[in-house]
Amino acid sequence: MVKREDLTSSFSTTVNNACNEAGFYRIETEDVDLGHREGHDPETLEKYLSVFESRADHAIQHLLDGTPPWADEDRYHLVNFMALQYVRGWRFRKQFDEIGTLIMRREMLANRPTLDESAKRFLQQRGERATPKTIAEFVDHAYGPEGPRLVMCKPHAVQASFRFALEALTPMLWTRPLRLLHFADDAPLLTGDSPVVTWAPDGGDTRVVALVDAATITLPLAPNLAVSFAQSGHDVVARAGATRARQINTAVADLADRWIYHHPQTSPLDGLVIPPEKPHWQDEKLAARIDEDGTYRELWWTVQR
Repeated sequence: MVKREDLTSSFSTTVNNACNEAGFYRIETEDVDLGHREGHDPETLEKYLSVFESRADHAIQHLLDGTPPWADEDRYHLVNFMALQYVRGWRFRKQFDEIGTLIMRREMLANRPTLDESAKRFLQQRGERATPKTIAEFVDHAYGPEGPRLVMCKPHAVQASFRFALEALTPMLWTRPLRLLHFADDAPLLTGDSPVVTWAPDGGDTRVVALVDAATITLPLAPNLAVSFAQSGHDVVARAGATRARQINTAVADLADRWIYHHPQTSPLDGLVIPPEKPHWQDEKLAARIDEDGTYRELWWTVQR
């Protein structure tokens, strides 16, 4: 069990302890609508997840015992399990907060005259100078990287993650060819608290490849086994080498929020270059132009760096 913020810090733990995140999907009774509180079980979703995991366990065993094409029922259970694994972690919830905060700041700054007027009144009430320069500095600081943030409450975060997994990601995975990848002992895999990773050969300098652009969406299952959904091709069982293992391990380690895991008799982190700062969403300006009528326009995008 290796700390994401300090790859030199590690200790041994059991699989059960590593997988346990108590109360992650717990929804307290007081957070439920009044008409649904009677008989509410705060751990209902955790119990449902155990059903998904049990069915996926059988599906994976069928994959290992059989050959393509695999049964639709097994694919169905595996797809649901993998989609739920993608959202089962703190990193996914933090992404919601990051994107929401970016949108909030973007929308607020789009009405800059109103913000400037509010900032002017605020500074005057505090007896501070309210010049154009101090007003601009105040607004830029308030809505910059150190400004206010949106943080989604837990019940909404749980609902949003389930909705994304089952309504957006599951249909995407269902249409993709499935690959069962076997790795040699000298190319071991690791995993983490955000185990489902994306990769594309032309990912450029972005740290995280978007799901819709991913050439592969992969989940390590064991030190020498992974399931991967590709953009094209057919269902296959394949041998994978050290290069593919390094791609998966780099992505898993980089995307981990708090913990990275590997078998104590393997060293999959050796040789990996993982930036100490975790990737985060940010707005970047790509281009700017002035139209013939004098209108100034900017082209921005939101990306993980």
